Amino acid sequence: MHRFLIPLTLFLAITLSGCFHKSKEDILSEAEDVRDIGELITILGEPDLKHKMNGQEEWSYKANNGKVVFVVAGNSVVEAHAE
Repeated sequence: MHRFLIPLTLFLAITLSGCFHKSKEDILSEAEDVRDIGELITILGEPDLKHKMNGQEEWSYKANNGKVVFVVAGNSVVEAHAE
């Protein structure tokens, strides 16, 4: 029994490792009507990366096929795009 447990665990870990991030399309769809950062955090959680530039921030969320960037000014989400 134990000799099957380790290979099975490794197989599942490798197979499921790509399942933890949503696609860019799913992220954009879920956050389509979001206008403030409170809503964004409620729907998507904290961003994977925050980058400040010219009085605004870029919030990046990893996707399984790239990333989605939200431009934030104050408490407002002003733009979203996939990369």
